[in-house]
Amino acid sequence: MRGKIKAIRRYKLAGKLTIQTIKEVYDDNIKQYKQLTCYLCLKPIELNQDSLEHKIPLIKGGTNKKGNLAVAHRICNSIKGSKIL
Repeated sequence: MRGKIKAIRRYKLAGKLTIQTIKEVYDDNIKQYKQLTCYLCLKPIELNQDSLEHKIPLIKGGTNKKGNLAVAHRICNSIKGSKIL
């Protein structure tokens, strides 16, 4: 039970993730790379293969602020897991 309470507190401290923030992260990615591109492997992302990535995972104290978010392939995001680059 203590673990659940800690997790709830951690996620509340991360801040609210809004649709507007997600849109800005995706728009910035396209502006930077000229197409939707994985920030981890730098390869283009095909339709429905994208995911929103926390550069510093929430479990490690990351936030839902725009500067901590990026776009990645689902598989790249999965491989990275809760590691910090």
